[in-house]
Amino acid sequence: MPILGVPLALIGLAALPALTAIYWLRTRFRRQEVSSLFLWSLVAQAHGGGRRATRLQTPLLWLIELLALMLLALAAAGPRIPRADRVVPVMVVMDDSFSMSAVHADGVSVRDKGVDAITQELSALGPFIARFVIAGPEPSLQEGSISRLADIERAVGDWRCESVSSEIGPAVALAREVGGPGCRVLVVTDHSPPEDQSPTEPVVQADRLRWRAVGEVGPNAAIVNAVRSTDPQRDQILLEVANFTDATRPVTLALYAGADKVAIFESDADDPIGPVREIDRRTLDLAAFETRRLRLAPPSNGAVLIARIDDDGLAADNRVVLMPPARAPLPVGVSIADPVLNKAVRSAVQASGIATIEPNRTKLTFTDRALPASAASTTTEGAGIEPDESSGTSAEAQIFASPWRVEFEVPPVADIDAYLGPFVIDYTHTLAAGLSLTGLVWAAPNADAGLPAVGRPVVSAGDTPLVSERDLTGSAKAIRIRLRADRSTLLNSAAWPVLIANIIDWRRAELPGLSHVNARPGLPVRLNLSSSIDHVSVTYHTVGGQEPTEPPNRVETRNGSAVLTSDRPGIYRVSAGEEIHRYTVNVMSAEESDLRNSATSEHGLWNDEQALRTDYRGLGWILGLLALGLLALHAWLLYRPRLQQPAAINPEGAA
Repeated sequence: MPILGVPLALIGLAALPALTAIYWLRTRFRRQEVSSLFLWSLVAQAHGGGRRATRLQTPLLWLIELLALMLLALAAAGPRIPRADRVVPVMVVMDDSFSMSAVHADGVSVRDKGVDAITQELSALGPFIARFVIAGPEPSLQEGSISRLADIERAVGDWRCESVSSEIGPAVALAREVGGPGCRVLVVTDHSPPEDQSPTEPVVQADRLRWRAVGEVGPNAAIVNAVRSTDPQRDQILLEVANFTDATRPVTLALYAGADKVAIFESDADDPIGPVREIDRRTLDLAAFETRRLRLAPPSNGAVLIARIDDDGLAADNRVVLMPPARAPLPVGVSIADPVLNKAVRSAVQASGIATIEPNRTKLTFTDRALPASAASTTTEGAGIEPDESSGTSAEAQIFASPWRVEFEVPPVADIDAYLGPFVIDYTHTLAAGLSLTGLVWAAPNADAGLPAVGRPVVSAGDTPLVSERDLTGSAKAIRIRLRADRSTLLNSAAWPVLIANIIDWRRAELPGLSHVNARPGLPVRLNLSSSIDHVSVTYHTVGGQEPTEPPNRVETRNGSAVLTSDRPGIYRVSAGEEIHRYTVNVMSAEESDLRNSATSEHGLWNDEQALRTDYRGLGWILGLLALGLLALHAWLLYRPRLQQPAAINPEGAA
């Protein structure tokens, strides 16, 4: 605590020069001649004041008084010493965003400086016990605790600085909850605390919170976005390269092709990329803080693509790996008698780019034929829609034997109503993604048509369901769309291809294989299995494809699928029985790549009033007792009894 905040200590310190002045301004007496010796006794008496200054005298009483005042002033300041049994609990919150992996001009990374900051703060506490929280998109509490500085490197072994974001607020809240009310919290990051903090953010100046920023502002160029087309027939990639520098900067972008699709998805080799070859190289002259968007069409369809820019202080955002689409186009069957609706469905299916119209081995069927009662729940996998004369199976039976189907309910003109809205859309459903029906006319059967609604509604006009879905045998689905095409404007709007594409995407997502082969960090990847197994094995490779140094992770399956985590950038190899699947996770975040907000600073204090009371022992009472002892000695010296010696006087009256 600053000495200026203790008024009693200031008063005690001010008394020290005052006491010295009293002794310094003592009176110097002049020589006096008297006629008799009995008058000398008056000269011997001490007088305590005067106008003339004399040389400072230092009697024992002045030293005792000065020392007593000093002890009282120190006691008023409240000095404390740590308790002998004091062990400080500390929760260390570590920023796991990939900007912490940046390398300073001196060749030391921000993470290494963060480890040094942790060592400095813990060494100043004395005996401690520390636990660690990694602040990524979600806070992660590390197992175990340490009580020695030599164990810090082991404790931060999982601090890799690979996340696309860092939620400091929730991490601090978790640290306070785990550490309890008496713990201290240390935040290690590369930026200063925000000035305007939201209610969910921690108050930096709160009790027992210490904020250490160890970042450094520096120039950086980064790949902030990379998307590969899911269309297996037309391979394209979209790249965004940004310059986070206040000056024009040339950036070299190179595109490489690695292993082809067969080597990735049908081989069990450990190297998921294999030898690469350069297929494109160009130099981008990026202006200050410019983001350039490029659309590239690689000549090699179905190969692993690696995009890379020049190396700089932050290497994590200089490279991305994009896998080719794992699934082939979805075979779709169309058996619709209505000519307008038939043409619209075929056009939307072909425009989706992820489905083809085939007569056999269909996985999804569009039809407007009435559902036979005998085929209400038939879902034989792999049946076609064309009549098989050799087996004698009718076309209708094979249509409704398709595992998934879209049933168009087309009423007569006399039994329809035209709806202009408002339309009620369940946007939590897969079919409603990006769907907007504002201003459209949708003609559907009215109550007089005698067609009861079935299934769970997805799109409705008031209480009239227009699009609904229901479960069939196993995992199959039936989607019913109630529509009179020639009396609606839906087929001429952008909502129509969106609806058909959503249906195809939903069906493809239920096929065996990965839901995403190019995933974002933190988002789960779902693997649908084609065989019944109880677990899958996941092996992690770095972005460069190096040999794995970690043992495979076992993931249990449930209901024929496994949910895989993707919290680290790299390449994941999934072994599911005899099948091999691979997907990538790339680090892309413009906010983390921009190092202009990095800083080196310190905020907050370790100790508060409660910590001083619980962790330290006060010394004021000891100093007070010493001052009382000095005052008692002063009183004894001043008032102790003295023996009176008679004065010797000669007969002449002289001394």
